[in-house]
Amino acid sequence: MAKRYSEGAVRYRVRRGKDGIERGHWEALLKVSDGGGPWRSKSKAIKDYPKQTADGRTVRAEILSPTKSRPNQGREGALAALAEWRGRLMADDEAEERKARQAELGAGDAAILSVGADSTVYEYVDAFVSSRKIRNTSNPAGIARSTYDGYRYAIRSMDEGFGNTKIRDLKPARILAWQKSLEHQGKAGATINRAYWCLKNACEYAVQSGDMDAEQFALCFPRKRVDAPKSANPDPNPLDDSSLELLNLLIDRANAQGDPSAFMVCVELALLTGMRQSEVCGLRWRDVDLEGSGQYPTGSIHVCNMLSRSGSGFVEKEPKTKAGNRFIPLNADLRSLLLARRDQQAREMTDAGVDLAGTGGWPPLDHYVCGNPNGGFFNPTVLSRSWRSFAQGNDLRGIKGRRAVFHDLRHTFATRAIHEGVDVEVVSKILGHAKVSITVDIYADAMPDAKTRGMEAMNGVMRRHA
Repeated sequence: MAKRYSEGAVRYRVRRGKDGIERGHWEALLKVSDGGGPWRSKSKAIKDYPKQTADGRTVRAEILSPTKSRPNQGREGALAALAEWRGRLMADDEAEERKARQAELGAGDAAILSVGADSTVYEYVDAFVSSRKIRNTSNPAGIARSTYDGYRYAIRSMDEGFGNTKIRDLKPARILAWQKSLEHQGKAGATINRAYWCLKNACEYAVQSGDMDAEQFALCFPRKRVDAPKSANPDPNPLDDSSLELLNLLIDRANAQGDPSAFMVCVELALLTGMRQSEVCGLRWRDVDLEGSGQYPTGSIHVCNMLSRSGSGFVEKEPKTKAGNRFIPLNADLRSLLLARRDQQAREMTDAGVDLAGTGGWPPLDHYVCGNPNGGFFNPTVLSRSWRSFAQGNDLRGIKGRRAVFHDLRHTFATRAIHEGVDVEVVSKILGHAKVSITVDIYADAMPDAKTRGMEAMNGVMRRHA
């Protein structure tokens, strides 16, 4: 527990020497307590004090002795020396405490203890990010690995952006200039906002640790942020009619050959469910109910696992929101796809010499649906590249005229579902959106026919004609 110090006092002490002459000096007095322990006295003879000159320099000045005509002479200097001594003792104690805690904690925790009010903005935020605990089985309350990597990416601009600015000297104008520089560099609004919130979180910690004044924080990070860069709104590019027809023809052709590639299975799975790329690649057989033993008689897919980028690789993680952890009922097309894929993967594993006797002849439950015979997952990066080449080779385009990306299969599912009259709330739940409003905002204008049907349905409703 940290030591406590009294405000202290000063006194002028006179003593008679062996030669019979009285000599005096100023003395600083303090009481110190080790946490909640008893107070003990501490004193120190003081001869000089720090004095500010007219030109802003700090010099050492001698403390004058009191006289009969000026009994308080030297007291002001003595009090300044007392404050200096008290501050030095507290700083030394804090340094020792940090050093002791660093010896007990891991490198990440030690990093945040190594910075203070005099650290630069980049040093402080870097230490703050290093101290964040990554979520795992032993630390379920930590942050996701992808969030940590996002913070790491976000703070790269702060070294050059803030230079030697110390955390205690951070000003609103400096933050605004940094944001503007990122905009001029062509950074996306979402990237700038992520960096801003990372900086704000670190500064909140600085306030709690006494390294930043609360009033300063309020000025730097106002409740209503008027200078926030706008993030680009989603611009869905679902497949147009001709491209969707061509894609279905290519899928049918691959299925007719009896052994479609894992890539084509990923494509069809995304098209039939609206699942994200990371969810398709992270789907395991244990999360597929083909027997209808759960809440859906036709069977279901439980979307509860996804692959997220971490450095140069990928890690498994749960969906970000509660709505993202969802069940998708199987229809006839989806069920046929999964049954065929299970048979195909079982053949591939048998051909690779894998013994499936212990799993009833089927792939093990912990294997990935679109994975390889050895149990590995389909790399999302490889899937993106494969789709890019596939879409380019077959000129698959969306309603916006752009070449379709893999995520546009999700947009295609959503817009076609809305076009066919599926309730938007149901579509939202299948997609795993946290709010129905997200689905409405993204897809309201994606299919103009939906508006036309809506207005046709309202024809004559508000004004009945005789």
